Formats: sequence, C-alpha cells, structure tokens
Amino acid sequence: MKKIFKSESGLTLIELLAATVIIAILLTGFFSFFSQGALFSEKNEDEVQATQLARQVLEELRQYENPSFLSSGAISSFSNETEPGSILNEIVDEDGHFLDEPELTLRLELTKDNTIDTTNLYIVKVEILNQNGQVLTDTYGYLEGEE
Repeated sequence: MKKIFKSESGLTLIELLAATVIIAILLTGFFSFFSQGALFSEKNEDEVQATQLARQVLEELRQYENPSFLSSGAISSFSNETEPGSILNEIVDEDGHFLDEPELTLRLELTKDNTIDTTNLYIVKVEILNQNGQVLTDTYGYLEGEE
C-alpha cells in the first residue's frame, strides 16, 4: 500500500493553474488582433463606399453638357429646382444625403480654374461626410462651363 502513495508522477494543482493562466494570457492577446482587424475592416469598407459614391457624383456631373450652375462656391442645396439637384436627384436628396446610404452626406465645392485665362474650367471638389461631419473621402475633377 505504501508504494501507491510514494509515486509522485503527474501534474500538481499549481502547475495546472500556471499553465491555464499562461494560455489565457496568450489567447487574450491573440483575440485582440481579431477585434482590431474587424474594426479596421469596417472603417476601410466605409471609406471604399464613400470613394465609390464620390466618383459616381463626379461622373454624373461630367455627363451633363454645359451646366449653368458652374460658379465658384459651395453647393449645399440639391433640390430638383436647382441644376445640380436635378442632375443628382437619383443619387442624393435635397439635403445632400445619399438615397442608398442616408448616413453619408455630399458636399460640393466649385472653383474657377484661373491658371489659363482662355479656359472655362471649374475644379469640382466632391466630399463625402459621415454622420459626425467627418470627411471620409474627397476627390477632385474638372468640369467645362459655358463659354
């Protein structure tokens, strides 16, 4: 009977607890990478979507021949009575919120390009803002105005 109790092979409770704590620490660090990856992925998805919307707006404006709304300044109203609103009415509502993505807002800014006096080009700055008013993306393009 004494032989059974003298055998000390195996793991003690202290060794098991230490191994469990080490594994828990390693797994916590490992899973934090996954949560950070998910956050970055969501942010990048929003930025890509905003970039696509900005390009779509710029393309819609470029397809419109001789737009009379071209003058330097910011455009904040997109009602159907105004020319940029009638051009973009399938994309944004009157307040500039996108119909497909109402949490995103459009802001346009036009500036006359005075680098060459004979041209009638306007620099169009298209900005897409999130709900907090932060710019997710911006893009630039040129539109030719009426002579």
